[in-house]
Amino acid sequence: MGVQLSSLLNGANAIVGIGSALRALQLFRQLPPGAVVPVKFGFWGEVMNSWDGRLAYLVYPCISLSIAFAPAITRLTSREPKAPNWVRDAQAFGTVMDCVTGGALLATGALIAACTEQVPKIVNREQDALKPEWLTKAYLATLGGLYVTGYIWARRAAS
Repeated sequence: MGVQLSSLLNGANAIVGIGSALRALQLFRQLPPGAVVPVKFGFWGEVMNSWDGRLAYLVYPCISLSIAFAPAITRLTSREPKAPNWVRDAQAFGTVMDCVTGGALLATGALIAACTEQVPKIVNREQDALKPEWLTKAYLATLGGLYVTGYIWARRAAS
């Protein structure tokens, strides 16, 4: 089941990442030439840092594509990681770690997709922060939940 979940997460990552990148390229044309593009957001979704020039917006489709293709690139270019000493079933441990990584990539891809959609509105002063204001907190809580779940799952499945 873990292998199927990992494959499902990888497929979802690809769909979200490629879709977000295509949407970003569509929205890029609407940005004014002298745009100041937000690239860092705070805990409440507020803009913490911006870069000058509309080309800065292209960081969003680049991140989206990186997330979309990360599992495939990792599979092609890396060797099998060494499991910690407490692991008795390295294959089960690897499957758990693949699922946790896939979940973290999917959560990050969803956050980047939200940013991709909302940054042009922030640039055009239609909104002043990411909406809803709990978005970054929900993302961080999701990552925390994934890592705790992964830890518990790995301890039970691999030891």
